[in-house]
Amino acid sequence: TALRDQAPPVRVAAARSLGEIDDADALPALTTALRDQAHDVRAAAARSLGQIDDRRAVLPLTAALRDADLMVRWAAANALGEIDDPAATIALVAALRDENADVRRAAISALGKIDDGTSLAAVAAALHDRVPEVRRSAAGALQQMDDTASTLALGEALRDDDIDTRRYAAEALGEIHDERAIDPLVRSLRDGDPQVRRAAARALGRLQSNQATSGLTVALLDDVAEVRRAAVGALAEIRDVSAAEPLLATLRDRDREVRAASARALGSLKSPAAVDGLIALLGDDQADVRKTAAWSLGQIGDQ
Repeated sequence: TALRDQAPPVRVAAARSLGEIDDADALPALTTALRDQAHDVRAAAARSLGQIDDRRAVLPLTAALRDADLMVRWAAANALGEIDDPAATIALVAALRDENADVRRAAISALGKIDDGTSLAAVAAALHDRVPEVRRSAAGALQQMDDTASTLALGEALRDDDIDTRRYAAEALGEIHDERAIDPLVRSLRDGDPQVRRAAARALGRLQSNQATSGLTVALLDDVAEVRRAAVGALAEIRDVSAAEPLLATLRDRDREVRAASARALGSLKSPAAVDGLIALLGDDQADVRKTAAWSLGQIGDQ
């Protein structure tokens, strides 16, 4: 067959074709190809075994996780994520100790697809990986799992010593849409790092719960302008009319982007109490701020 052709590119093409055909009868040939001398043939065979999704492939793919070539290990990890078998989970958990960060990230992604108790615990542990990109992948996988336990794990990660881990956790919690994330995210509005505070504010906006309003109004006083902007944006998303009064004060913020964002937020809330402040803002020295104030006055006048 073409898998025994003397030219490696031909063998790669053959391995890929067998995966596209998605026929379990190809499993023995692809398993043999995992021992091919050419690493790209071995990687193609691993990917195709994942496409075929046959439990008999778990053992040879597990062996491929120990291949000398990182692309083969990467392909094997991804392939195991396509196979619903407890043995695949065990192999992928072990792959989280691979020396290569890309392989660890592939294992995390695969475990996220399996989404059981064992895989969730392993991915949560990867939030403490030494490489930032791996930690980000772990947060993203937990976000996709969208489970009570993943919310708790990400909430706990908000207390981590590492700034990146806290930030990735905050970003992921904003995508899960679980109200149990609100309290830990509100606490993170007082984090020592402004990037974490900004991520927490944005996440609270995506959750769109009035429970976050009081915490976000405090964040309007943050020392860092980008955190204040994020808090204004979050309050605009939540659309809680009780935020109108604290937003009025930010119309006089020293940062023009905060002033413009506040004007837009008040326009979205259609708060009559904002009219005087917005009229005053028509005299701002920045054109974009004046333009936004005019737009917001129009929104309030339309009600």
